Amino acid sequence: MAGYKLTSDSVKGFLSEYYIYVILIVFWIAASGFISGFISLYNLATLIIVCAPLALVSLGQNMSVITGGIDLSVGAIVSLATAIASNLMEIDPLLAIVVVVLGGLAIGAFNGAAVTKLKVDPFIATLGSMGIASGIALYLRPHPGGYISPEFINVILYKQEIFGVLFPVGPFTILVVTVIVGELLLMRRNFGRMIYAIGGNETYARMLGVPIDKVKFLVYAASGVVSAIAGLYVAALMNAGDASVGDPYVLNSLIAVTLGGTPITGGSGRFINTVGAAMVVSTIDRILNQLGVNIWWSWIIKGVLLAAIIAISTKVIRK
Repeated sequence: MAGYKLTSDSVKGFLSEYYIYVILIVFWIAASGFISGFISLYNLATLIIVCAPLALVSLGQNMSVITGGIDLSVGAIVSLATAIASNLMEIDPLLAIVVVVLGGLAIGAFNGAAVTKLKVDPFIATLGSMGIASGIALYLRPHPGGYISPEFINVILYKQEIFGVLFPVGPFTILVVTVIVGELLLMRRNFGRMIYAIGGNETYARMLGVPIDKVKFLVYAASGVVSAIAGLYVAALMNAGDASVGDPYVLNSLIAVTLGGTPITGGSGRFINTVGAAMVVSTIDRILNQLGVNIWWSWIIKGVLLAAIIAISTKVIRK
């Protein structure tokens, strides 16, 4: 009897910890009720392809939110990355990749310096850099297009046939590596513990000797880099550059972070649940797409979802 109780408690604890994956399964089962063949290897492959860049962006957003901040520039960095890549890859693919990553690092460092040195509120600082990055992206790529190396695309989107379906081995690998790096960084390293400490109580963290400004600077710099890498992935996916393709990633990453259990006030949350929430967001998009619903409904639904999540979590925190 005691053994059964222990097993029951363990199951409850597991479901409580990873509730987002229960929600994901429920979404898929519900969708299969009104979309024929929704539960399929093809749809799973599509989910992985779409979710991989969102997971990357959400890693940076997750770190920012845990510290009690926010990064509104992630989507603009994705767009800028595609614009740079589509202009430089015809010259040299490796040069394009290096410039894209350095560009993301520069914008992230700008955000970090504004927040830590100039003491600008993260919302304002990243809103400003969002405008800067969007402007540069539009200048470089006023219309969607450009050149993306076929070899680069083949590596990023590498597929292998499994049971008659081309399974996205490349995107799946990127997604898994992102999850592993995110979990190790936040849960198994001192840097991650310092991020949580800052979000939990910055004054107390400072008393414990946590280098607040250094950690925040690195968080925003890292967010810029992973968003730039996500932009490279998106460029390969689109086979083009687009100055507005990253726009949805701000809203989607914030939904993924908050729906995954990280309060907007910071201090707690697990990245593996953020990835699960990113899968939920991607599933919503997939369902609406297969139902032929206009894209603006997706924005409305996700906007309401974000507002509801923040309202509920804020109410819980106040209690």
